[in-house]
Amino acid sequence: LTNDEELDEPVVVRLSGFGASSIDILVRYYTKTTDPLEFLKVAERINLEIITIMEENKVEFAFPSTTVYMAGGEEK
Repeated sequence: LTNDEELDEPVVVRLSGFGASSIDILVRYYTKTTDPLEFLKVAERINLEIITIMEENKVEFAFPSTTVYMAGGEEK
């Protein structure tokens, strides 16, 4: 990110905490553009690059799930 020509300093990447089913990482950067649509293009590109880097390093994303058990019900 520090070498990305569309970004300004400072770039921050830090382990920010632990959730119930997650390790939270803060990624903060500032774009040089002030155009909202261009900002979205830059943010999307960076987010997709982060996913690619994680996949290349065999990191898996956890998605929360919930199992609901119904008491007293009979199958018909």
